[in-house]
Amino acid sequence: MPDDKLRAHLVKSMAERITSLKKELNHIPPREEVIDRLVNCFKAELGVEFKEDVLSDEELEELTSSPSWRAGLSVVRSGYTWSHMVGRI
Repeated sequence: MPDDKLRAHLVKSMAERITSLKKELNHIPPREEVIDRLVNCFKAELGVEFKEDVLSDEELEELTSSPSWRAGLSVVRSGYTWSHMVGRI
């Protein structure tokens, strides 16, 4: 199969398997609602509690010093971080 046909097939195949909140709910829910629901589900399923907090400059530097963390920096700054989980995993 030529590269262009293979690429087009892969894109179509991926598009058929990817969804979004807008597609599933027929609307885009408010960001805070999504965060609250995710946090509550993690609490219920994992038996953990979250403490909303901000990272210190030192914590932020430690977490973001590797290239793999740079892509998720906005998530880290959102307030809920794995380092603030209390409980068991």
